[in-house]
Amino acid sequence: MAEEPIRIVLAADDDYAFPLAASVRSIVDNANRERPLEVVVLSCGISAESKRRLSASWDAGASGLVRFLDVDVSSLSAWPTSSPFLSHPTSATYARLLLPQLLPDWDKVIYLDVDTITLSPFDDLWDLDLHGLPLGAVIDPFNPSIGSPRGVQCWEEAGLDPGAPYFNAGMLVINLAVWRRDQIAAKALAYVEEHAACIGLLDQEALNAVVNGEFLAVDESWNMTDIRFGAPHPAASEIPAISEAALRGPRVRHFTGKRKPWKTGYLIPDAADLFFSYADRTAWAGRRAGAE
Repeated sequence: MAEEPIRIVLAADDDYAFPLAASVRSIVDNANRERPLEVVVLSCGISAESKRRLSASWDAGASGLVRFLDVDVSSLSAWPTSSPFLSHPTSATYARLLLPQLLPDWDKVIYLDVDTITLSPFDDLWDLDLHGLPLGAVIDPFNPSIGSPRGVQCWEEAGLDPGAPYFNAGMLVINLAVWRRDQIAAKALAYVEEHAACIGLLDQEALNAVVNGEFLAVDESWNMTDIRFGAPHPAASEIPAISEAALRGPRVRHFTGKRKPWKTGYLIPDAADLFFSYADRTAWAGRRAGAE
């Protein structure tokens, strides 16, 4: 019997084609060659030309491993994309809530934001037992609980436990079977609609509200955000410490915040170097911050 592949999905629109190219390149370059891998890119309006360049970016060592799945962007346009906490909001973020219906034959998937660089095979993460929970994720170091300042904004109105753990949704191990059974995605979208006036971090916030702390907390190395590497923030001193060993061994780097390595004004040189080391293995080789 063939071994089940590790299944990974990302979602992007055409504006994010460049970071998408680098992100998928890093997944492929660091994959375990002894284990099957499937990567699906949810295309939320990626142009034919960008798809051509993206495919060319991944062909080396990834032939047949990566495929596009077009998403009807009109189905996403009804949901809010403005946020006081986000500088690059896009309706593509809601595409992950369509995964149970877009991938009906899959019962499990790893979801990644496109502003990530992978530095490790995903075997250990994929093999985690979710114990029947809807997802596994990293507790947000800056907003560790639902009642945190950038946690669930309407937690009291929604009747949630403010002390329940809150996750960053940039990396999720999703139990699609449980999502279908418990209608997690539908409940999240209903939450967005009901609380549109006060929601902060869009579907991340909605998923946290629906799950209400009932998720598997995984090691922070699987979603190491910029705040851990010196990204400026007025409340950085309040973030719980992390070991030097963990800082030296991130498995997924996540470029959170308003500044990104491919944009001007990014302030973490080693992270920018890391991003461009993979971007230079794509059809965008040589492009640097601020280039169109």
